[in-house]
Amino acid sequence: MTLNSTWSPKGFITVAAFRDITRRVNAESRLQAAFEASIIGIWDYDILHNKIYWDETMYKLYGSDSKNNESHYDLWISRVHPEDVNKIESLLQDSIAGHSVYDTDFRIILPGGSLRYIRAKGTVYRDENNNPVRMLGTNWDITGQKTLEASLTEAKHKAEAASKSKSEFLANMSHEIRTPLNGIIGFTDLLIKTPLSESQAEYLKNVNNSANLLLDVINDILDFSKIEAGKLELHSEEIDVYELCEQTIDVIRHLAEQKKLEVLLNIAPDIQRYVYADPVRLRQVLTNLLSNAIKFTSEGEVELQLKSMKSDEEQNETTFEFSVRDTGVGIAPDKLQKIFGAFDQEDSSTTRKYGGTGLGLTISNKLLALMNSKLDVKSELNVGSEFYFTVKFVVPEQKPISKKTSPRNIKKILIVDDNDSNRRILEAMLAGMNIHTVMATNGIEAMELLEKHKDFDLAIVDYNMPYMSGVDLIAHIRNTMKLSSEEFPVMLLHSSANDELIFNAAKELEINFNYTKPIHSGKLKAVLDQLTNDDSLFKETKKEALPTANDTLFTGKDITIMVAEDNPVNQLLAREILMKVVPDAKLVIVENGKEAVEKYQTENPNLIFMDIQMPEMSGLDATKKIREIEKLNGAHIPIIALTARVLNGERETCLEQGMDDYLSKPVVLDKVKGIVDSYLFFNQENKNDEK
Repeated sequence: MTLNSTWSPKGFITVAAFRDITRRVNAESRLQAAFEASIIGIWDYDILHNKIYWDETMYKLYGSDSKNNESHYDLWISRVHPEDVNKIESLLQDSIAGHSVYDTDFRIILPGGSLRYIRAKGTVYRDENNNPVRMLGTNWDITGQKTLEASLTEAKHKAEAASKSKSEFLANMSHEIRTPLNGIIGFTDLLIKTPLSESQAEYLKNVNNSANLLLDVINDILDFSKIEAGKLELHSEEIDVYELCEQTIDVIRHLAEQKKLEVLLNIAPDIQRYVYADPVRLRQVLTNLLSNAIKFTSEGEVELQLKSMKSDEEQNETTFEFSVRDTGVGIAPDKLQKIFGAFDQEDSSTTRKYGGTGLGLTISNKLLALMNSKLDVKSELNVGSEFYFTVKFVVPEQKPISKKTSPRNIKKILIVDDNDSNRRILEAMLAGMNIHTVMATNGIEAMELLEKHKDFDLAIVDYNMPYMSGVDLIAHIRNTMKLSSEEFPVMLLHSSANDELIFNAAKELEINFNYTKPIHSGKLKAVLDQLTNDDSLFKETKKEALPTANDTLFTGKDITIMVAEDNPVNQLLAREILMKVVPDAKLVIVENGKEAVEKYQTENPNLIFMDIQMPEMSGLDATKKIREIEKLNGAHIPIIALTARVLNGERETCLEQGMDDYLSKPVVLDKVKGIVDSYLFFNQENKNDEK
């Protein structure tokens, strides 16, 4: 209520005004309650007289009674944790001097011995001469916040420790599982290369394939775990995209042959051949997609297609589209997105019927995410599916581009194939070389064309066709039409499942060229060049080739190879493989790193295969010891890491510790042969050249 009095001729008049202040009072009450609930204390520091004045909340914060006559400054310092006293006093003086802002955290010890965290802020006030005279500030309790931060930090450390333990566990489990698998795969690989009956060879192939399938499942699970943990990184290098696609097709071709499926490779002629990419992970994605396509296709074909989408010359980048198409079971529309989930296939019956972990597409999609891409799918039930993705690659600068030239004298080629897709791909490949093509869908059509036209420079004939096989057609050309191999060259395309039959037919019918499908563009170009350059086509030309470790020119005489491996089965496997690769070499087998260091000094090996995980002394520690010894004698012996572990970065760790190369188990003959060629044979050749 407000009263106002005023004089008038009639006397004093008093006016009373009433105003509802309920809302203001309630707001003030809420503010006061919030202030008290927040436990914010206010302090006033008289700098000139070195006295601190506290409000009631400050006393509560510091667990003291406001009736206490003790100096506030002394009380404050007595409560501060001894480890924090120097810090906050120094900061206080710096703030008064104008060097810093007073804004800090510290701990206090309450009378009962409990710990409390305080957040303090203060502002310095100065007189007209800029001298500090007063400091006004606040304190509040942040114990809850600090406790939460400590809990989060502890949880983070525990999570990191758990993640590390999980990675170690997976790596060790990988080692334990891969070690016996290494023996199974390695010995069956050796045994398959020995003389066997047909049934024995079939049994061994099944054992070897089963072991490799189990290894694929293990790799899927481990890759998935690494991706989920964010431990997988891409490593880009300059690659040949043509070659990568061709190699990928070669890897999965045997799977298609077992199901009598046609495998097609369709690379657009305008593709930028060389780019920067991670070849291992890109190949893994393509292999996953192709393997899936073969798994879910019982008849028909599987096609890998690569085409160029666009190029950005300013950014030196190009965009590709990769696609894998099949004529398999297809996917129902309502299941299209589910298939990209971890461990998910279309339904549980899919897993029972086709097998697998259900991780292939998930892993592929996550790998593509690292490349800023993703999988898309088009599918029709009982017709087939197409999985595709676009990805952008950096192009190497000033990479020479080979000009597309037409082989001399090759103007017209007959293509005989019942598969429409294969005819279309061959036609496009030859069109890129400015060669005209004529198509026939079977042997009978081809015979009719050959009766009418005699101007073909080459016939490319598929082996497996209806009505008349490719071999029957070639027999008609040679025996009935009397066209010799010099007059009419023929290329036969087939699957390697028919190798023996094709070999015999090639000799009998003078088939100039026979290749497994799909034929690569580079190989086709080489054939056409040979047709142009050779005077006598049936005289087989052989290029001078460098001998390798499996040739009789290099048997390992006067060579010592040491193998450090603690597992007896793997010791035997290593011995058997090396005896085949370098039969005259001296082999030294040791079972731990300590023995490896000792034998290195007495045996002077030329090459060392070193297992990483061994008792007494690990392979890494043994390598470090050997490298230390070499610093004194000036030598450097190639050391090759052998490991069944798959810890992220283990390859890099091995190389950093002084190893020269890295072999992951299972170790098979071809891998060892490659190492021996690289580190022993070619070194030996160089030494001979120097002499």
